[in-house]
Amino acid sequence: KAFVAGVDPDTAFVFGNREDEHGFPFVGNGEDDEPLILGITSLKLTQNISSLQDREAFLIFHLDATFKLSDIGYPVVTCGFTDRHRSYHLAALFIVNQRTRREYYESIGAFARIFRTHMKRPLRVDVIMGDAEEAQLNGLRDVAECATCPYLMCFFHVMYNVRKRVRHLPDSVRAMVYRGILDMHYTLNQTEFWEVWGRVSQEWQCDRRLHVFLTYFAAQWIHSRFWRWQIYHSPGGYATTNNPCEVFN
Repeated sequence: KAFVAGVDPDTAFVFGNREDEHGFPFVGNGEDDEPLILGITSLKLTQNISSLQDREAFLIFHLDATFKLSDIGYPVVTCGFTDRHRSYHLAALFIVNQRTRREYYESIGAFARIFRTHMKRPLRVDVIMGDAEEAQLNGLRDVAECATCPYLMCFFHVMYNVRKRVRHLPDSVRAMVYRGILDMHYTLNQTEFWEVWGRVSQEWQCDRRLHVFLTYFAAQWIHSRFWRWQIYHSPGGYATTNNPCEVFN
């Protein structure tokens, strides 16, 4: 149900990207002009995020979508933060009818407004970690709190897609690919990363079986907006690889 004054902090309430004439969350019918966007959170969750902002000098905002939390097959978008102990703190869940720029923008924008309303302070996002999804990134760039934040890649997502591209290759070739990617992942600064990439790309170029893969990897994970999957983008002790939202998958 919708938020009412005096609700127990542990009781979940729903919210939407807009309200009806009675002040209740408006739930669209799923059409293009009436998207279904239904958020779920609680005062306890928002209070926890507010406390995190006080305690932590740096917070990573995580965003992911899954199809396994809804019996009707609608995507469920999860969002939350990790602290310096790599603990994941859920902020909200959203049921949406599709994953486009609009759904991501409206969902996260709605939570930012809910947070500001109840916590009397803006939502702080230092960096974002997500998947290589154009709609997700484009939607977040339209949310004021996320507009200028660096967008980090979930390393689980990188490796998942790489495995699909090399699973037909011999074990020795796959091992060379994984070794090169891990060497790049664990670089400590951008200068070192480019040096390692130069060496790794040369190794791959020398094996004709990797020519197609090299073209794919360079376009998707090096020279695109989704290139930040190295550990040096996060301070020591913070989450650097797998998106904790993946536990819902």
